[in-house]
Amino acid sequence: MAKGADRLDVELCAPPQGAGSAGTPVILICRTAFADEGRPVEINEMTLDAASYILEYDFDA
Repeated sequence: MAKGADRLDVELCAPPQGAGSAGTPVILICRTAFADEGRPVEINEMTLDAASYILEYDFDA
């Protein structure tokens, strides 16, 4: 069975030059899919506006 891994980071995106205020909170996701033997076969990097998304994950513990 193939596996995947997500790395999530939250940070402030820099405001446009001269805007003078804090940036927009964003969620950075780097998702990697692995083949059965553990070799990475796909990487997907996403930047999400933190005010527009709710992330929900189900996993076996």
